[in-house]
Amino acid sequence: MQLKTNRNQTESGFTDQTITALKQRLKGFDIELALKRLQGQPQLYLQLLNQFYQDLMQDKVLLLADLSPIRLHAIKGVAGNLGAMKLHNACAQLEQALDQPTAERQAAEQLFWQAFEEVQTGLSQCADLLAEYEAIPAVSVDTKTVTSVSSGLIELLVQKLKQGDLLTKQEAAKLSVWAAEKMPTEQAQALRQALLKLDYLLAGELLNPYV
Repeated sequence: MQLKTNRNQTESGFTDQTITALKQRLKGFDIELALKRLQGQPQLYLQLLNQFYQDLMQDKVLLLADLSPIRLHAIKGVAGNLGAMKLHNACAQLEQALDQPTAERQAAEQLFWQAFEEVQTGLSQCADLLAEYEAIPAVSVDTKTVTSVSSGLIELLVQKLKQGDLLTKQEAAKLSVWAAEKMPTEQAQALRQALLKLDYLLAGELLNPYV
């Protein structure tokens, strides 16, 4: 028992050191805000941050080919939840400008790509800090305390996902319980994984046929 406690303390200390180093090196991120939104889970934050960095590489290729409002909305939600507020705001501005006159859209695109490159560059410079947190573990939402889930609540949670709002642990647990009852096992597991990674775009796509 003592060995386990010491190991947990060592891992916690290492995580705290990584967060401190990130605050010094990663500019443009409101890390305190992100940790608050993640209910004080620094290790999960680091895992999600690394996942976000990897996802941005693919997102860049897709967005250069097509500035999809769906993809922009997904990036906006994750960026906001992880504290990349400049990118979050730039996504929101570009979303609104997509149907506007050419000059306004081009200005919004320029601001977006500037914010995008700043985030990608900043994360690449912190890749060594994030390397220990690359793997996203199996979903850790506690479903044991959930007894029943109403259809009305599910509608509210799905609406939150569409808006890019962060779900609480209890909300994620309730959605996972509902998915286990209503969706095939493989898709329910994929949904739980998407919720953990804050990939609300994928979560919405998985839920669409069932809500």
